[in-house]
Amino acid sequence: MDGYEARSYLATVRNVKKGLETRSLIVKALKEGLIDTSTIARAVGRSYSATLKQLRKMEQDGIIVRISERPSMWKLTGRGQQELRSI
Repeated sequence: MDGYEARSYLATVRNVKKGLETRSLIVKALKEGLIDTSTIARAVGRSYSATLKQLRKMEQDGIIVRISERPSMWKLTGRGQQELRSI
């Protein structure tokens, strides 16, 4: 992966390569709108549990919010690091 999405960097965890890659792909998928966990997992090419783990970390940092429980629907909040060109 060439670059990471700015919002994939989290303040509360150590940002390792694999997590950054997964979170970057999640952010890209969520830019399309509301989406459920299974669809995100397929879109990013990771297991359901690995995807859910990253989603929960992003939720803790306020990057995303869970809209519904079953199925778990997610959306971006607008919080987190932003690209300089978008400021």
